[in-house]
Formats: sequence, structure tokens, C-alpha cells
Amino acid sequence: FLFGSKEDDQDAYQNEKPQLVVELPDYYIDTYPVTNRQFCRFLNESKPGRKELEKWINLAGEYGKEKCRIRRNGNVYEIDQEFAHYPVIYVSRHGAAAYAQWAGKLLPTEQQWEKAARGTRGLKYPWGNEWKEGLCNSSESGIDMTTEVSKYPAGKSVYGCCDMAGNVLEWCRDWFDGKYYEKCRKQGRVNNNKGPKKG
Repeated sequence: FLFGSKEDDQDAYQNEKPQLVVELPDYYIDTYPVTNRQFCRFLNESKPGRKELEKWINLAGEYGKEKCRIRRNGNVYEIDQEFAHYPVIYVSRHGAAAYAQWAGKLLPTEQQWEKAARGTRGLKYPWGNEWKEGLCNSSESGIDMTTEVSKYPAGKSVYGCCDMAGNVLEWCRDWFDGKYYEKCRKQGRVNNNKGPKKG
């Protein structure tokens, strides 16, 4: 698949260039971001200690209209029911990784996430190369807070993944590294000279 952005893409950051051809083994990825209900169930079954909990999620997190919708009530975690299907927020990378492990999964790598979001042809947006208002929760929507993870089905990616643009930022397994492309080349994971292979 095409990973990264073309040199003439004025909307892309410099560290997202150049666009490279990358081959990935098969993998599965969730259709929706993790919801408050799912993360609350994880907390209730994991029963983290205070230090572990603070490392995973900021229950007091709040900004503008938005706040963490999970709260602790004694030894039980609860959610505001009207936000059960909204994406969980104020979760750290440690919390995201712990949730994934509990669920029998892994956080996606940056490449896995990007392929699921942009398809094999390196689309600019999950739905295509042209911006279309109303296909994701962005500043243009004027909502100023998160929305249900299933609110924008028309904005899903070619693989059927929702909220790959807008709504929330999502954690990946690997950390950003300015020399990432060079590392990929050395590991034989990219090839600038060939187009995508069929398979």
C-alpha cells in the first residue's frame, strides 16, 4: 500500500513525506474506536490499583464541553449511559495498550492504522481524495465534542473502519521516529521503486 504523502501534498507535514510503497502481512483491525462502555468493562474486570489507574486514564480529564465519561463509584467504574457508545477519551498510550492486551489484541502500528484509514492507494481521506463536509466529526461540524463512534457511516474507509478521520486521536503501537522511513528501508519493509504488489 502507499504509505505517507506525496511531496506536493501541501496539507501533509514534512515528516509524512515521501510516499513509500510498503508491504504488510495480513491483520485484523477493529471497525470502531474503543467506546466508554468497553473501556469501563475493562476497568471493572482488571481492577487496577490507584497508580495503575492514573497511568491508564485521567478520570478527571475535562476541556471545554468535553470530559471523561467514566467515573469511579467505590470499587466500581460507571459511565454516563448517554455516552456509552462515544469513544473513550483521556486514555494514555499505556491505558490503550493495557486495554488491547486485555481484549486479546494489539494496538495497530502506524502503518497498519494508515492502511486501514487510507486504503492501498494512499487516499487523502478515508472516503477519497476530496474533503466532504458531514463525513466526520471535525471542526467544520461545529459540534466541539466527540460523537458516537457509529455517527458517520458514510465516512468509513474502504475497509469499513469508522472514525479514521475526526472525532478522536488514536494511539498506535510504535512511537514517532524522525528516521522511521530509513529504518523501514533497512528492515526491507519498503521499496520506493516498485508499485503495490497484488495479493
